[in-house]
Amino acid sequence: MKKITLILAVVIAVAMMLPMAVSADSYGIKPNAPIEMPFATPVIDANIDASEGWSAPALFNNDTVGYFWAHQTLTTTANLYFAYDNTGIYVAGDITECDYVEALDQNGNPAVYAGNYFIASTGEDDLDIEDGEITYGYNGDVFAFMIDPLGQFSEAGFNGNQDYTAWYCIGLFEDGNAKMYRSKVNNGDITSQVKVAAKTTEAGWVVEAMIPWEIIVKDAVDMGFGDVNVTEEDMIAAAATSRAAVMYHDRFFDSEAEMTDTWGRYITVAEVTAAGIPGQISSGDCVSAYGLTLVNGESGSTDDTTTAPVTDDTTTAPATDDTTTAPAGNDTTKANDTTKAPATTTKKGATTTKAASTGKPSTGTSSTQTFDAGIAVAAGALAVSAIGFATAKKSKKK
Repeated sequence: MKKITLILAVVIAVAMMLPMAVSADSYGIKPNAPIEMPFATPVIDANIDASEGWSAPALFNNDTVGYFWAHQTLTTTANLYFAYDNTGIYVAGDITECDYVEALDQNGNPAVYAGNYFIASTGEDDLDIEDGEITYGYNGDVFAFMIDPLGQFSEAGFNGNQDYTAWYCIGLFEDGNAKMYRSKVNNGDITSQVKVAAKTTEAGWVVEAMIPWEIIVKDAVDMGFGDVNVTEEDMIAAAATSRAAVMYHDRFFDSEAEMTDTWGRYITVAEVTAAGIPGQISSGDCVSAYGLTLVNGESGSTDDTTTAPVTDDTTTAPATDDTTTAPAGNDTTKANDTTKAPATTTKKGATTTKAASTGKPSTGTSSTQTFDAGIAVAAGALAVSAIGFATAKKSKKK
């Protein structure tokens, strides 16, 4: 009896260690370096012009993001740009929707993912309602920005898996209009209170937005339960440093079901969260996992505009090496390097091994996944998420 008990203990221990080893060793996050935001006032017109004072690009790719909606391979990359002035913060994304990606699926087998393209919104989100509230804003592809002003949320102990800041969600509609929806606090469409523009490109789409400091400060204070006391003056000070994240809520058209569904949710996360958890196996959308560091350049000066990216394709494909052959991990062999013929799939639920976290799984056809690796990774993520609750200083919900 003791022998059987010992064997079972070893099996359970190995099962618990496997997903953590796969996630941390093979698919760890390589975050962007701190991003210096020039003091500048770019024109919000969906044209990312280097001469307008944008920052150098931060990367949104397989190295910098975690998977938080099941295990679907990342088929979207982007270059991210930032700036600030006395009025607000400027955020831009040059987004590529890869139409063809060769990658390894969650079982390590080569696969081809085809049919990815930009999905325009037609209305407010009716696909992924959470607790009766609209979380992602719109029913097409969504680009969302989150910010922890001056890192005050993290410093105040908002480091649990369900501690959030405001989400500023941007969608581009079929008629060419871009809109912004705020969620997690003071929910609703705030397009009339911000500046936002977007347009489609041959590679995907481009988005630009300016969010006034007045809005960011009020939302932060409203969510801070008295522990966050940031001011507009604080936010425009030279060298002021904030934590932030960009989330891409990727939609696709399921031709078999003849409906739009959710493909995946990808977020720029930290290598290790403030709660001490590897970013890719945290809940992903929590404050402690934010993976971007934004540092104000010299306030009142535009001398930093010379650091803006100088490229010929700022409104098309981002400057990454893996936009068309993105592997499913950071150190796996690309599909076309193997002798085994890849299986062709459409963008409707093929899976990869990069660890999903405790994000809600899709209830649509995009959530299909095989049993063995999928269950193991999910179990590991849940186990580590439990650690997040235990190690957080405090957990405060809206």
